[in-house]
Amino acid sequence: MATRPTPPSHKQPEVPRRVLDLAGPGARRSDSAADDGKRLVVGREIRVSGEISACDHLVVEGSVQANLNNADILEVAEGGEFKGSVNIGEAIISGRFEGEMIAQRRVVLHSTGEILGKVQTVALVVEEGGRLKGAVSPLEGSDAS
Repeated sequence: MATRPTPPSHKQPEVPRRVLDLAGPGARRSDSAADDGKRLVVGREIRVSGEISACDHLVVEGSVQANLNNADILEVAEGGEFKGSVNIGEAIISGRFEGEMIAQRRVVLHSTGEILGKVQTVALVVEEGGRLKGAVSPLEGSDAS
């Protein structure tokens, strides 16, 4: 008599369980999660105008016409446009900025970027090809003055 092979066991593989971290009233967020909450991205083909506040990092891929105060970083991406006044920590310009800028740390103007207006900053970095038309002056009270 032939013996039949035993059928394979149909056990479910053991899958480790994941614990969901749901932020409740007393839950703490990591620093990176808190930073993400204060980051605003204005996407391509989007237009925004007005006053922007409580924003640590503004990324402009579309068009913004506004006043931005007490932000840490303004980043104008290639193809993006910002018109208005800013008082920030650092500016990274790969698109177009038009207006008045006070940067507490530095301004970086990339080769695809253009700044039209008045800039006050501690440090200015301009890549070859970057266009700057206007007035640049050291920030009062800085070591550069």
